[in-house]
Parts: sequence; C-alpha cells; structure tokens
Amino acid sequence: MKIRSIQKVSNRLTKLSYRSIHENFNTVIQSFENLQKLSYSDFNKKLFNDVFKLIPEAEKGSCYRLEGDRFVPMFSSGYDEVVLSKLSFSIEDLFIDFECSTEQEIETKQIYIQQRDTRRFNSETVQIFKALGTFENFASLYAPLKANGIIIGLICLENFTKRTFSEQSLRTLKFYANLISSRIKNHINQDRLTQMHYETISALVSAIEINDPYTEGHGRRVGFYAKHIAEMMNFSQDIVSDIETAGLLHDIGKLGIPTEMLNKPGKLSETELSIIKEHPRNTWKVLKKVSGLDRVSEYAYCHHENYDGSGYPRGLKFDKIPFASQILAVADTFDAMTSGRSYRNALSVNEAIDYIRTQSGKKFDPEIARIVPEMLPLIHSIFSATAIE
Repeated sequence: MKIRSIQKVSNRLTKLSYRSIHENFNTVIQSFENLQKLSYSDFNKKLFNDVFKLIPEAEKGSCYRLEGDRFVPMFSSGYDEVVLSKLSFSIEDLFIDFECSTEQEIETKQIYIQQRDTRRFNSETVQIFKALGTFENFASLYAPLKANGIIIGLICLENFTKRTFSEQSLRTLKFYANLISSRIKNHINQDRLTQMHYETISALVSAIEINDPYTEGHGRRVGFYAKHIAEMMNFSQDIVSDIETAGLLHDIGKLGIPTEMLNKPGKLSETELSIIKEHPRNTWKVLKKVSGLDRVSEYAYCHHENYDGSGYPRGLKFDKIPFASQILAVADTFDAMTSGRSYRNALSVNEAIDYIRTQSGKKFDPEIARIVPEMLPLIHSIFSATAIE
C-alpha cells in the first residue's frame, strides 16, 4: 500500500516536472518570437520578464542602464516603480559586491546580504533600500550587461525566503544577460551607422544646393513637410523616416544637370526638358546603391509621377504610384510654389493650397488632395516657427 502511494506521488512529481520543463521551454521559445517587431526598449523588457519567469527563486527583480557614471532603473518586477525610480548608484558605490571587470565574458554572481553597510550610503539611499525591502536579509543574483567589453547595465534578481539561487538559475541569467548585451551592442553600433548615414545624406543635400543655389533648403523643407504629413496620417515611424529621407534627397539626380538649364528663365527646349525629366531616374540609380535606402530610392523615383498617368519618368498612375511618393509630390509642389525662383516670385500658402485642390484626380491622389491641404497651414507654421532654412 505504501509502495503504491509512493509510486503515485512519484508519478505526480514526474508529471509536474515535465510540465515545468515544457512551460520553461515555451517561455524560451516565445522569447524569440516576433522580436524583430519590438522596439529596442520593449525587446529588452520582454527578455527581462522572461528571465524573471524562468528563475523560480526570483521574487523581485530590476534592470539598470548606465547613464553617464550612474546606474538608473529601466524596468522591474515586484518593486514599487515610483520608489525604485529614485534609486541611482555609481560603479564605485554599487549596492552589491559586483566585480566591475571589463572582460567580454559575462559572469553571474550571487550574494546574501544580512544588512547594508550604512557607512557607504547616505540616509536617503538607506531609506529607499528600506522601502524596497532590500536593506537586510535577502539573496541577490546579478549579472552585468556589457557592450564591447564595457559595462553598460546590470540585472538583479532578489529572493527574500531562500539564501541561495541554483546553478541552473545562474546559467539562465547568464544566457539572458548575454542576449540583452548583444542587443544593446547592436543598438549602439546601429546608432553609429545611422549617424554616418545622416552625415552622408547631409553632404549629398549640400551638393544639390551648391549645384542649384535657387533651391537652397528645398530638400530639407520637402523632407520636413512630407514627414509631418506622414505623421499626421499615422504612418509607422520607419515609413515616416524613409519619407523624410526621400524628401531630403528627391532631387539628387539633378547633380548632373547644368545649373543654367535648371534655372533657365525662359521656356525649355524639348531636349532640355527630356534631360530634366530624367532626374528622378538618376536619383533612383544613385540611392539604390546605398544599403538601407531601398524604399527611399523608390519613393524618390516616383515623386514626379501623376495620379492620372501624365507624370514622368515612367507614366505610372493610380495605385501603381507608392502612396509615400504621392505625399512627396504634394510636399514638393507646395514648397516649390511658396518659394521664389529665378523666373518667378513665391506664391502665398493659400494659393498653393488652392492649386493642390484643383489637381485632385489629376496630379494628386484625391485622398491626398482632400486631406493634406487641411494640414499644410499648421505644418507651414511649425516650419516657420522652427526657422529651418
């Protein structure tokens, strides 16, 4: 009878063990699902929440980033976030015995704190510890977050009923600390690439303006107008960014066209007109060679296509024209009309808006011609207030 009871208990424990393993496996798998769709912050928060689930001893936890020379909280579980937000510390006064090695390897550590050394902290910090419950009698499991061998953050998990974490928990935290660190490193490197990318764009815009001084600032203004139109129409941030970049660079194909032809006050000859009409294609040829500008090159390529098919260089019409390109087209037209040229004076904002409305179903998509004119006075006033020239 006793043997049968023991066997039942054993079977039940085995089932529970398998269920736990299955649940943990699912948590790990879910950590890698749809990560590319998450923002940088949401990505890190999801991984932190997952590691918190996978470490059974963890009752509370927090994740910190290094800002300047101070660690500050990013997110937490189990703690009062208002109280935690008041806590910051430097590498020198870390509130746990943390080894600040600059080696690439990430190692997890654990410690049991019977009581904080009040000589190391001011009274305000001591009160924060007490409010959080991390002043005395708790176990802490922690790991640094590193990028390029430099400590840039910290993960801490606490237990208030046991004195130690298992070896499996140490390995789990190490795995996730490495994963988050890798994401942070990629983010830092991407920021550097983005900075180089925009420096290159600025140089290209300057080259356009030198070639055609009468349109100085035109690309920046078109980018500004197009960006705000796209934001007001609730496009995703990635698309908004690409539309703005396309606005900045939409005329880069004019670099090979003589300045005297671009600013000719009289009527252009058929040959001259055909040369100028090639600038969207030339823009596309340049931009498509730049990594990461696939959408930008296509948007810029189509900014002179008309809704009714009468545009150039390909004569596209209706939904064959990217909607983003149609936003560029209206932004380009608006700025061209409200800016002076060598051969005419600038028109008023209202005159430009009236023209856009008359071109509904012709030059512009009817939806664009209906919605955008309502936005333009506000966008133009924002532009004027920020004095972007």
